[in-house]
Amino acid sequence: MDWIFTNIGTGQRSILLFGSVSLECSQHGNLENDIRSQLSLISENEGLKIPFDQQQDNANLFRYIINFLHRKSGQKVAVLVDEYDKPVLDTLENPELATANRDYLRGFYGIIKDCASDVEFVFITGVSMFTKVSLFSGLNNLKNISLDARYATICGYTDREIDNVFVAELVGLDRDEISPLVQRLSLKRGSQSLQSFQYLIIAGQSRILSSLV
Repeated sequence: MDWIFTNIGTGQRSILLFGSVSLECSQHGNLENDIRSQLSLISENEGLKIPFDQQQDNANLFRYIINFLHRKSGQKVAVLVDEYDKPVLDTLENPELATANRDYLRGFYGIIKDCASDVEFVFITGVSMFTKVSLFSGLNNLKNISLDARYATICGYTDREIDNVFVAELVGLDRDEISPLVQRLSLKRGSQSLQSFQYLIIAGQSRILSSLV
């Protein structure tokens, strides 16, 4: 997600990136405050002065920013949402808070549909199927590309990335045994793309290789 933002968000098109990786959402209000901080940072970076009547509600502020950036550049906005389900998954032991976070996010991201004329596309990452969590029920044209072979090399780790990035995790593993496993679990023959969770299992529990290869 950061690569997309850095390498594609350098042209005329504005890209709004929302992330929940470092968010601590164990208390009511944390989620709203974090989103407000992200919106404020976007506004500051874009030199946008927010009218007072748009400062009271995150959803309205989000709408205002999207519309402003479209008018400013003449290009529709791209919205990137990284780990969209983290505020819900991290609070599952507190059902009331998990439900509150889910409902809040549903209302916040529902603004994207209202701003359809200002938004070119939306890219979302997360652990849970978005159709199950129902955060984006208002966006009825989203497509799940997790298991789409055409996007195999961006929805997991490639064989080359395993060698270049995960050198430390390969210690103690037989690399020759991993390659056939990557081939069997790859989304597209020849792409050698391994789903993220599959690699974590391999790296963390090398003893399963003999039963999977």
